[in-house]
Amino acid sequence: MERNGKVVLVTGASSGIGKSCAKYLSERGYTVFGTSRYFPPANLLETNGQFHTIRMDVTIDESVNEAVQAILNKTGGIDVLINNAGCALAGAIEDTSPEEALNS
Repeated sequence: MERNGKVVLVTGASSGIGKSCAKYLSERGYTVFGTSRYFPPANLLETNGQFHTIRMDVTIDESVNEAVQAILNKTGGIDVLINNAGCALAGAIEDTSPEEALNS
């Protein structure tokens, strides 16, 4: 894959802001790699050769390393990171242990 444009990695691209960012950028000529911890993400469609899906769980170091290496192997580099993946915990922060926060 040639690097004619910028390569963008968008984490958490299966819904919401991440999905919108990935779609917007790919429609404007960026080569976008949208990640999801669930694969294949049924609601992500690879379009026009600019938007690619890749499995990555940001809570697992090995998953992140493998995904980034796969992108580097295809493109030679990553120009932009939109680190959007997140999680939610119900309840007050003061009632949440550090371990629970890290494992959510």
